[in-house]
Amino acid sequence: MLEQLKPSPKTIVSDLIAGLTVGMVNLAELMGYALVAGVNPIYGLYSGIVAPIVGALTAGSAFMMITLTNETALMTAAMLDSHENWNIETVFDITVLVLVFVLIIALLKFSKLLRFVSESVMTGFITGTAVLLILGQLPGLTGYKSEVDGNRIVETVDWLLNPTAWDIPTLIIGLITIAAIMLFERTRAHKFALVLGLVVASLVALIPVFGSVHLVGDVPRSPAAWMRCRCQRCPTFPRSWPSSCPPCRWPSCA
Repeated sequence: MLEQLKPSPKTIVSDLIAGLTVGMVNLAELMGYALVAGVNPIYGLYSGIVAPIVGALTAGSAFMMITLTNETALMTAAMLDSHENWNIETVFDITVLVLVFVLIIALLKFSKLLRFVSESVMTGFITGTAVLLILGQLPGLTGYKSEVDGNRIVETVDWLLNPTAWDIPTLIIGLITIAAIMLFERTRAHKFALVLGLVVASLVALIPVFGSVHLVGDVPRSPAAWMRCRCQRCPTFPRSWPSSCPPCRWPSCA
């Protein structure tokens, strides 16, 4: 293993370019996964740093990708939402438990049972995950979070029925981000489409007319402050802060 970790003069340049590409793309993706899970974006970056290192030292194939996934983020969000007073220790406990069960499954070779899962089941699972991801990001795209108690479908219906409550500057920035990513995907810089789209949207957001757009910098840097200001009535990001929390630019729960 140690021999394989030694850099080769023949591939060192290619390895550096590959590492830079993946690292830049992961900056945007990892923060996004953390937001989907409903935790501070900084934790997404931490996970993205540790997981590839551990995976590189333990994976059985050089072609195996070690990264976060939307499915994992959604399941994490669901578990955290079932706990009214969760904290970062809860997230750590969940991570350890997942590790324990994965090790048990691997040791007992239960992974062989996956061959009996039909393609239609996997298609339904992936499609359902995609739908939940899209619906879950609509509040962040428009700056309006439904306060109706119900599942994601009910909240989406309420979201559609209240277009006047949408924050137009936030919506414009969101659409610019999507358009920029799609545009860069068609160029030679397609490998950096996510990062370039993020940069373009961030520069546009600096224009004073977009002052109501929430920035990552508005999120409390302290994990304690993040947890203290988490509003339990808003199960998906962006998290809202009750009036008792320190001043911030995120909307408060009414």
